Amino acid sequence: MAAHYQETGVRSFKGNPFIEALPVLEERKEQFLTELSHYPPRPTIKDRQAGDVSRIMELSILNDIVHPFPEFQKAGLALATIIRQSYIGRNPLTVIDRQRRHAMASHQGATGSGVPFPRDWTSSARGHLIMGISGMGKTTFATTFLMRYPQVIAHTCYQGSNLVCHQVVFVVLRVPHDATLRSLCVQFFEEIDKALGTNYVRQARSVHQIAPMVALMNHVATAVSLGFLVIDVARQLSWPVRVNYLGRLTLGNLLS
Repeated sequence: MAAHYQETGVRSFKGNPFIEALPVLEERKEQFLTELSHYPPRPTIKDRQAGDVSRIMELSILNDIVHPFPEFQKAGLALATIIRQSYIGRNPLTVIDRQRRHAMASHQGATGSGVPFPRDWTSSARGHLIMGISGMGKTTFATTFLMRYPQVIAHTCYQGSNLVCHQVVFVVLRVPHDATLRSLCVQFFEEIDKALGTNYVRQARSVHQIAPMVALMNHVATAVSLGFLVIDVARQLSWPVRVNYLGRLTLGNLLS
């Protein structure tokens, strides 16, 4: 999707193309519920008079119903805030962010050689945890919420300044069946490649340890201006993995 910029009305978002290219913010909190809801058309008299088999087949439409719980309003507001807040510290038009990107691209910022990493830069990315019993609608909420956002935004020019880049707004990861962190990390690169047509996964599969793979994720997340990372069904990971490693994969850590 080509970028179309709109002012948000929020002072801290002003002049940031990555934020102004996102969908317009809701004006009222109640809109998070109405926009997440989905109800299929009511059955007509003709539908009710159809044969038994046809009516049984029509029952599958019940799977399309999305009835938002009141908790969805709070979660929707939190996610809308997190997506935008993650870009506050990564305005591509600022000198400090350009210096950060050059340092990350050189792979030398942390060693003190090449382009130095700006000491004054701090990540504005945050995390959010949604917990609940199986079947209460966590995945449905996340899927429905993200449908409002384009996954990739193509920038070419912003207010007369050249800005040629792709912005990956979100990536959704689902814990694989083997429940290993390595498979989850590889899936990250696969999803980026699927969205952009790149081939990061080839490099990722040549890495056999978690620490350098997470470092590579850091570089890729910076290169594609990732806004939001969703990890679904985290409970499938073993408890030691959840405690010791999952925190490394939050966007705040990937962009630190």
